[in-house]
Amino acid sequence: MAYKVFISHSTADMELVQQLKNWLETNGIEAYVAQDDLRPGTPHLSTKVQQAIQECDCFLALLTVNGDRSKWVDQEIGIAGATQPPRLIVPIVENGVQPVGMLEHREYIPFDPMNPQDAINRAVWYLYNQRLSKDAQDKARGTVLFTLGMLALAAVASSGKNVKPGPFTTRRTGRSPGR
Repeated sequence: MAYKVFISHSTADMELVQQLKNWLETNGIEAYVAQDDLRPGTPHLSTKVQQAIQECDCFLALLTVNGDRSKWVDQEIGIAGATQPPRLIVPIVENGVQPVGMLEHREYIPFDPMNPQDAINRAVWYLYNQRLSKDAQDKARGTVLFTLGMLALAAVASSGKNVKPGPFTTRRTGRSPGR
């Protein structure tokens, strides 16, 4: 299963957002940017945004000077914080921007507009490792489910050999009447 990241941002930062998205996707991480998800005729932009946040593994909040002023970024952070099960929220914070609300005491990736590649590299490295961790968990979960399934099959297969008569079986055959 793909590791999905929702990138919350101001449209004024689209150049940075596209760079970040390209680097994430180069490293096998599916990045969601609302402007890239055109659905003409849908009733509300907020519907697809809410759905994308609910389906993501990680919510990346790009808090630049522009993002800090965006009512959309603020609302998206609130949606991510209220989504169950909780999403990993990773802020990228521009120098001089003070995170508030639910991001106030979170660790963040510092962003210097004079050296944006440093923040992009840190974010990609961190999210790549999150993806590897999720892949390992998914593989382990699959192995456990496979093992449980095989044990259940073995139990069913062996149960036919030593059937004890119950209230709905005959003593002579061990089967239900009429079979």
